[in-house]
Amino acid sequence: MVAQLTASAELAERCLTGLDERQALQAVTLLGRAAGDQMAARVLLERLLPLLERVVAGLPADIGLLTAISDAIPYPSAALAEADLAVTRRILQVMPDGDIALRARWLNWLGITCAQTGRPAEALPATQEAVSTRRELAAAYPDRYRPDLATALRVLALALNGLGRAPEAEVALRESELLDSAQRLTVTSIANRRAGLARRNSPVAGITSLILPPGAVTSPERRRRTAAAATRR
Repeated sequence: MVAQLTASAELAERCLTGLDERQALQAVTLLGRAAGDQMAARVLLERLLPLLERVVAGLPADIGLLTAISDAIPYPSAALAEADLAVTRRILQVMPDGDIALRARWLNWLGITCAQTGRPAEALPATQEAVSTRRELAAAYPDRYRPDLATALRVLALALNGLGRAPEAEVALRESELLDSAQRLTVTSIANRRAGLARRNSPVAGITSLILPPGAVTSPERRRRTAAAATRR
């Protein structure tokens, strides 16, 4: 069906225009399921997004379907902000227990969509829970979850600022910046260790060390970092 609708603009116009609530629900469900792996279905689904707010409560409790629909909604979008919020709430309603990282992801997005629709008071508890969960995850697995915690802190700062709590928002932003800096250092350290191992295992490593003076730039990554540092001086 997706191929037929894509091939004929006239057919797509007839099938996707003037839908009642039942028809809109069927169309959104069908295209939402296909949108996960078909870009053409996603394009067609975008035509139905203005109807989404009316039918979201009736959508199946299918995380994959709801995620595909959420992914099709552009951000930011004043016209679709309420639909985005409705889908996010629906995802959190039907989400199974146990996957705290996934719940934190959608709580974070709930905070963003609440802020986009002018609901900072509703955004705050969602973002606070997301920060709390991601803080626990980052403590256990820092390399994997530290960037997520930094993102959640920025969303928390957005909610706090919307409530007029600028000093608290500044604290959250400062922590997110520190986390970003720590993550960059970690990535750089890992890259340097890998580069060092590669050089030690290379048959020309010894020759290079004799030709180049100590501290010489020996890799594209180091050259880029050196050039960037030089421009900041």
